[in-house]
Amino acid sequence: MTTTINTVIERLVFEGKGMGRAEDGRPIFVRGAVLPGEEVTVTITRNKKDFLEGDLDEVRKRSTERIEARCPHFGPCGGCTFQHVAYQHQLTIKENFVRESLIRIAKLATPPILPIIPSPQPWGYRNKMEYTFFTKDDGGIGLGLHERGSYERLINVEKCPIFFDQIGELLTAIRVFADASGLPSYDYQTHEGFFRNLVIRRSIHTGELMVNLVTAEGGFDREAFLLGVAPFKPTTVLRTVNRQRSQAVKVDAEEILAGSGSISETIHGLSFTISPAAFFQTNTLQAETMVTTVRDWIGKKSVDLLLDLYSGIGMFSLALADKAGKVIGLEINSEAVDDAEENAHRNHITNADFFALPVEALSKGTMHLPQIPHVILLDPPRAGLSQSVVEWVCELASSEKEFKKLMYVSCNPATLARDLAILTSVFSIAKIQPLDLFPQTYHVETIVELVYDQQ
Repeated sequence: MTTTINTVIERLVFEGKGMGRAEDGRPIFVRGAVLPGEEVTVTITRNKKDFLEGDLDEVRKRSTERIEARCPHFGPCGGCTFQHVAYQHQLTIKENFVRESLIRIAKLATPPILPIIPSPQPWGYRNKMEYTFFTKDDGGIGLGLHERGSYERLINVEKCPIFFDQIGELLTAIRVFADASGLPSYDYQTHEGFFRNLVIRRSIHTGELMVNLVTAEGGFDREAFLLGVAPFKPTTVLRTVNRQRSQAVKVDAEEILAGSGSISETIHGLSFTISPAAFFQTNTLQAETMVTTVRDWIGKKSVDLLLDLYSGIGMFSLALADKAGKVIGLEINSEAVDDAEENAHRNHITNADFFALPVEALSKGTMHLPQIPHVILLDPPRAGLSQSVVEWVCELASSEKEFKKLMYVSCNPATLARDLAILTSVFSIAKIQPLDLFPQTYHVETIVELVYDQQ
């Protein structure tokens, strides 16, 4: 039997869920577009001893911070969580996410958090999106994003205001091509079908456009596909073969259909090559702010060795190369390392070396540095640092006086706080800078400067 509860949202917790309370005092975590102070009706989906979870049915009393979402897909679509929130209030929420995580998880009584830096462009800021093909109820081919909280249901996207203006027309053109081809979308239950994903990258500064069609193995009409996307003047067009059963985009084979197979972008006056599978910060303009912040925190004095861990295509490494005698970057993605080396060459930077190795190669002793780094920059994925890497950094700081400073760039306040709980046994936090890298979503980026505490 379905149970519904009326509650008042007290606050938002990470991932954008609202927290209210049941009559017995247990917290209710509500999925959907809710804001503090709103009175809502919730359908309970999970009833546990210490808490409940539910889906929003109705907002009975609206917050003054609530606005109308720009996107017609907002709500059901899992891409955005905060389009219904006035932008300044989004910033307040995200700054609080960082503060609450650091207090609750890292046990920092008064974390030295600077005011959050807004995104220069709250709309149309993304430089990459991944869409998924699926079979619609009428048998035609859909192309869009997953419904919120679902791995199976998808939304046929007609508009995406956090991406570029023409994306709706481009998605329509590709749906028309796919329908006309007679080939089916990929079914993740039976693992049969052809069309899997569409990955679009667009350079903010150069305007270059990459169209990457991800499919299962098999033939298709390449000329028809190129003709379908031609009105959008793509810089490069690719076909990627993914043989894996996972819904994640994996590259088993790659075919360049037009152009060079990559696009270029500029950050801090440097030119970067971006290949299809390489990681690059999603918000180009805010990435420039991140680079400027890290450069300012390192200061004017040059260091002998700067170690960039999870270095990607070399954005931080190369932007900081003039502040170090030597820069070494570690990145597990070999394609990103190839891009980083190419980026060093095209920007005439000769003091940066990149290695296609996991960061754990250092903590496990399978890679040895030529000298002790003065500064280490960490920019891990959402899962944060592994235990061995945290321990290696702490041991290095305790044993080597040359190692003075740690810069931690995080996209997940929870794993950042978890790691800081250990790192602060050796380091002191100098400052913490949240940045809004992902407007209209609950995600928030944070840069932390840590210095070795000799006490």
